[in-house]
Amino acid sequence: MRLPAFMVRSILAGVTAKGIKASVNAAKRIKRNKLQKEAEWEEEQTDYEEEFDRIIAEEERRKNTPCSFCGAISESDFLIITKRSAKRFRRLKVSEIDGAKIHIKYYSQSGLSDYGAVIDFNDYGHITGKYWVINEHNASNLPTAFADYLSEQFIEAIRNNDNKRTTETTSNSVGSKYTVDSTEKSKVTTEENIFPRFCRKCGSILDGKPYWCKRCGAQIRAKREWYCAVCGDHLNLQPDFSSESGLWTCTRCSSINRVKEQFY
Repeated sequence: MRLPAFMVRSILAGVTAKGIKASVNAAKRIKRNKLQKEAEWEEEQTDYEEEFDRIIAEEERRKNTPCSFCGAISESDFLIITKRSAKRFRRLKVSEIDGAKIHIKYYSQSGLSDYGAVIDFNDYGHITGKYWVINEHNASNLPTAFADYLSEQFIEAIRNNDNKRTTETTSNSVGSKYTVDSTEKSKVTTEENIFPRFCRKCGSILDGKPYWCKRCGAQIRAKREWYCAVCGDHLNLQPDFSSESGLWTCTRCSSINRVKEQFY
């Protein structure tokens, strides 16, 4: 059955009007979503720029705060710890110390190239163990390893000084004259651990610190303290450490260290 021509035209006109209206609505919806995303992106960019400016301003305030060394670490302690720690790293030397900034120069494994770095320990005018590194050669982690080792030394010094002050305060309040400082205790314990108590050959007890065993005549040598040449970690404290083979792989950074002397 064929529909009349006017009915066909009416149906086509209705379908066309609905299609045009749907297309217009879809275009409006796409445009609205696009404008909303652009507004959100601009807002995120504004927040990011404000956060970045705040971080930069805070960093400038931290750097520009003069380091007074009025805390647990004095300026002389800072210099001594830094120079002493630098001796643990063979390919590194301290070229300048400017306040809490340490300028270092280090060499590549081959020794043909040298680079510079700056380690800043100024934490709003105090030494707390926190640091910031500016490294000329980002592929090398030697400055960061040195900074980590320095940070541990500073934190330990701060802890020891705090304990010393607490001990002195307690001693003054109680009136005791024979209070032993925790640092002295650790020194005594370290000395006892360094020298052997028994002969390795015959097992006889060693009185004092002899160079030869009185019973069997074996040579006695004190235990040497070894430190990693790359990361500065204390090798003697690493699990299953032994110097008998002459070589030891550091468990912290996997570098090979020469440990020639044996412990008798």
